[in-house]
Amino acid sequence: MLHAAFNVALMLYCHDKKLPHPGFVVLDTPLLTYREPMDEKHGDLADDELAIKTTSLNKRFSAHLAGIAAIGQVIVLENTDPPADIEPLGAVTTFTKRVGGDTRYGFLTVDWPP
Repeated sequence: MLHAAFNVALMLYCHDKKLPHPGFVVLDTPLLTYREPMDEKHGDLADDELAIKTTSLNKRFSAHLAGIAAIGQVIVLENTDPPADIEPLGAVTTFTKRVGGDTRYGFLTVDWPP
Protein backbone atom coordinates (compact mmCIF):
# COMPACT_ATOMS: atom_id res chain seq x y z
CA MET A 1 0.00 0.00 0.00
CA LEU A 2 2.84 2.37 0.82
CA HIS A 3 4.44 1.78 -2.57
CA ALA A 4 1.15 2.53 -4.35
CA ALA A 5 0.61 5.67 -2.28
CA PHE A 6 4.11 6.89 -3.09
CA ASN A 7 3.68 6.37 -6.84
CA VAL A 8 0.33 8.14 -6.92
CA ALA A 9 1.69 10.96 -4.72
CA LEU A 10 4.67 11.36 -7.06
CA MET A 11 2.32 11.79 -10.02
CA LEU A 12 0.31 14.39 -8.08
CA TYR A 13 3.48 16.20 -6.97
CA CYS A 14 4.82 16.36 -10.52
CA HIS A 15 1.47 17.69 -11.73
CA ASP A 16 1.28 20.36 -9.01
CA LYS A 17 4.89 21.50 -9.56
CA LYS A 18 4.58 21.37 -13.37
CA LEU A 19 7.34 18.75 -13.53
CA PRO A 20 7.55 16.10 -16.26
CA HIS A 21 5.71 12.85 -15.65
CA PRO A 22 4.42 10.25 -18.11
CA GLY A 23 0.85 10.86 -16.90
CA PHE A 24 0.08 7.33 -15.84
CA VAL A 25 0.84 4.96 -12.97
CA VAL A 26 0.62 1.15 -13.00
CA LEU A 27 -0.07 -0.44 -9.62
CA ASP A 28 0.44 -4.17 -9.27
CA THR A 29 -1.77 -5.64 -6.51
CA PRO A 30 -1.54 -2.59 -4.24
CA LEU A 31 -3.93 -4.04 -1.64
CA LEU A 32 -2.41 -7.52 -1.53
CA THR A 33 -0.57 -7.07 1.76
CA TYR A 34 -3.24 -4.92 3.41
CA ARG A 35 -5.05 -6.58 6.27
CA GLU A 36 -7.99 -5.28 8.22
CA PRO A 37 -7.13 -3.81 11.64
CA MET A 38 -6.72 -6.49 14.28
CA ASP A 39 -9.54 -7.06 16.71
CA GLU A 40 -9.47 -6.42 20.41
CA LYS A 41 -7.31 -9.54 20.96
CA HIS A 42 -4.28 -7.25 21.14
CA GLY A 43 -5.97 -4.46 23.11
CA ASP A 44 -8.39 -1.75 22.17
CA LEU A 45 -8.19 -0.40 18.64
CA ALA A 46 -6.84 3.12 18.23
CA ASP A 47 -9.18 5.77 16.82
CA ASP A 48 -7.57 5.58 13.38
CA GLU A 49 -7.86 1.78 13.35
CA LEU A 50 -11.55 2.05 14.28
CA ALA A 51 -12.09 4.54 11.46
CA ILE A 52 -10.48 2.19 8.94
CA LYS A 53 -12.30 -0.86 10.30
CA THR A 54 -15.71 0.78 9.70
CA THR A 55 -14.93 1.64 6.07
CA SER A 56 -13.75 -0.35 3.12
CA LEU A 57 -10.22 0.70 2.27
CA ASN A 58 -10.62 -0.94 -1.13
CA LYS A 59 -13.62 1.28 -1.95
CA ARG A 60 -11.96 4.44 -0.64
CA PHE A 61 -8.75 3.65 -2.52
CA SER A 62 -10.69 3.20 -5.76
CA ALA A 63 -12.70 6.37 -5.17
CA HIS A 64 -9.51 8.36 -4.61
CA LEU A 65 -7.99 7.06 -7.83
CA ALA A 66 -11.18 7.96 -9.70
CA GLY A 67 -11.04 11.44 -8.17
CA ILE A 68 -7.64 12.15 -9.70
CA ALA A 69 -8.52 10.87 -13.17
CA ALA A 70 -8.17 14.35 -14.67
CA ILE A 71 -4.49 14.42 -13.61
CA GLY A 72 -3.42 11.05 -14.94
CA GLN A 73 -4.40 7.49 -15.67
CA VAL A 74 -4.00 4.80 -13.03
CA ILE A 75 -3.97 1.16 -14.07
CA VAL A 76 -4.51 -1.24 -11.19
CA LEU A 77 -3.71 -4.91 -11.68
CA GLU A 78 -5.34 -6.83 -8.83
CA ASN A 79 -5.75 -10.53 -8.12
CA THR A 80 -9.11 -10.15 -6.41
CA ASP A 81 -12.47 -8.95 -7.64
CA PRO A 82 -13.04 -5.23 -7.17
CA PRO A 83 -15.89 -3.98 -5.00
CA ALA A 84 -19.15 -4.23 -6.95
CA ASP A 85 -19.96 -0.52 -6.68
CA ILE A 86 -16.73 0.84 -8.19
CA GLU A 87 -17.61 0.00 -11.80
CA PRO A 88 -19.09 3.49 -12.37
CA LEU A 89 -15.77 5.03 -11.22
CA GLY A 90 -13.72 3.63 -14.07
CA ALA A 91 -13.24 0.85 -16.55
CA VAL A 92 -12.98 -2.61 -15.00
CA THR A 93 -11.61 -5.37 -17.21
CA THR A 94 -11.45 -8.97 -16.04
CA PHE A 95 -8.81 -11.17 -17.61
CA THR A 96 -10.07 -14.73 -17.82
CA LYS A 97 -7.43 -16.54 -19.89
CA ARG A 98 -10.32 -17.68 -22.10
CA VAL A 99 -10.56 -16.87 -25.77
CA GLY A 100 -13.77 -15.57 -27.32
CA GLY A 101 -17.01 -14.09 -26.16
CA ASP A 102 -16.90 -10.89 -24.13
CA THR A 103 -13.89 -11.99 -22.10
CA ARG A 104 -10.31 -10.86 -22.43
CA TYR A 105 -7.43 -13.33 -22.43
CA GLY A 106 -4.72 -11.07 -21.00
CA PHE A 107 -3.50 -7.51 -20.54
CA LEU A 108 -1.66 -7.44 -23.87
CA THR A 109 -3.81 -8.55 -26.78
CA VAL A 110 -2.51 -11.47 -28.76
CA ASP A 111 -3.86 -13.60 -31.55
CA TRP A 112 -4.76 -16.80 -29.72
CA PRO A 113 -4.49 -19.56 -30.65
CA PRO A 114 -1.56 -18.84 -32.99
